[in-house]
Amino acid sequence: MSNGTNRPTTRSIKVSNLSNDGASDHLSQYLAQVPGIQNATANPGKGTVVVTYDLMETGLPEIEGALSNAGFPPADGLVSKMVRGWQRYTEENERAHIKHVPHCCSKPPR
Repeated sequence: MSNGTNRPTTRSIKVSNLSNDGASDHLSQYLAQVPGIQNATANPGKGTVVVTYDLMETGLPEIEGALSNAGFPPADGLVSKMVRGWQRYTEENERAHIKHVPHCCSKPPR
């Protein structure tokens, strides 16, 4: 998906089953192996993972899949689902904006 544009994005994702520092270390190490993720820090006190990733290499669906595979699925509460939906929507818009090639104002688009 990369087109040579590095677009770092940071998201805080609420997860289930994150209860201690050992689990947070395991999760951070697991996420570090996912392509496109530049940094991942788990916070067991808040039950969140802060992930910095390249938007042009990976996205929230892939990160959520990796969290589930590691045994820490994203929280399934209504607010969490709404926040993730909004984040996915903004990701799609940002990717579309990056890929858009503008046309000259004095010429109609083809």
